[in-house]
Amino acid sequence: MAVVRQAGVLLLAALLTSRGLFAQDPVDSATAPAPLPSLPAGAAARLSGPNDGTLSVRDARGIITIQGRGGVIGSFAKGSVLINDPIDGDGTGPIVTGDDWSKEKSDTATSWGGTKVRFRIIGGTFRVVVRGRGINLSFVGKGNVIVNGAGTDDDGTFAVNGADYGLVPPFPFTFALSATTP
Repeated sequence: MAVVRQAGVLLLAALLTSRGLFAQDPVDSATAPAPLPSLPAGAAARLSGPNDGTLSVRDARGIITIQGRGGVIGSFAKGSVLINDPIDGDGTGPIVTGDDWSKEKSDTATSWGGTKVRFRIIGGTFRVVVRGRGINLSFVGKGNVIVNGAGTDDDGTFAVNGADYGLVPPFPFTFALSATTP
């Protein structure tokens, strides 16, 4: 977790991609690129601020909403993700793989859905709403978060700023995320 905070969003994306945890296209080991070299902690630190918080969600069922600035990388077993990227060019823009369908909601918002879908948006301001089951995601940045379980016996877990994981509540639980969030 300390590496993520120090090296910021870019290092997290590079690490997950290099380890095959978030690949845009399937590759076999014979054609896979070599792992990315390690970056010095300060190299990417300027891309995230000292007040950035972290959110980790594991195997959630329900709705997770993030409105903020930073980076989100995630996946779900079945469901949909709505990504609104209101400022063109302030980050990567949404990158979604494995979707069965997509629907443009506006000039800045698109919804994707299906099974085994992966998504990310790195840098800039965005709003991400994930609905479904088997939701796994990481957010590094600042913003407002709503975690809302489906009300089942196992709605998954979430953790803030490296604290212990707690259960996703069966009601909308809203909080502001930053480095000082308890």
